[in-house]
Amino acid sequence: MANGLEFYANWGRGFHSNDVRGAVNRDPPVPVRGTGEEIGARLQADAISLTATYYWLDVGSELRFVGDANAVEPTGASKRRGYELVAFWRPRAWLAIDANYTASRSRYDTGDRIPNAFENAASAGVSVIFKSWSGSIRLRHLGPYPLLEDNSVRDHGSTVVNLRGAWKPGRFELFAELLNVCDSRDKDIAYRYESYSPTVDGAPVDGRLSRVMKPRSLRAGVRYNF
Repeated sequence: MANGLEFYANWGRGFHSNDVRGAVNRDPPVPVRGTGEEIGARLQADAISLTATYYWLDVGSELRFVGDANAVEPTGASKRRGYELVAFWRPRAWLAIDANYTASRSRYDTGDRIPNAFENAASAGVSVIFKSWSGSIRLRHLGPYPLLEDNSVRDHGSTVVNLRGAWKPGRFELFAELLNVCDSRDKDIAYRYESYSPTVDGAPVDGRLSRVMKPRSLRAGVRYNF
């Protein structure tokens, strides 16, 4: 891309589902209609690219996860407003640095919060790329979010760091990944709903249910490119 400043705007209408399992529901039928718009600007200057975007998203009905049924159910219409900032810098041919941050305000048309709608998220990474080998370190942060419509119960979000290295002798690629480098015990996801385990609970119990991130782990593999 040539150096310079550009502005853009997009509008689109389609169908939306925030849980792929909802796509097979027959009663009520989903997905539902959604309309989105965005405006933005991008600055390209030598090895640096900066992008800023503001968006609007109106959805006819949110789909909410129902834990005990392992399904989703439709709720009210919603509006989401937010912005995203993206930066990319390549100071050397073999070195790339990128980062992005997004924040959003998610509400039902009634003004209530949308459970499990992240209020902000960010990621950043550094990549080193040579002819035969490459390596990267990446950080991902998912910010706090409400677990109930009245915002009385919240989750603080999660942060994880991953490492990856690869060597490419010819058509083969040997790689290794160190996941959750800092051994974070943050919650990968959290919900608040009524649950019932017959062997444990005497009656349905309303509470927080969550899944902890996978502990620090090493993964390696071999890939052959045809």
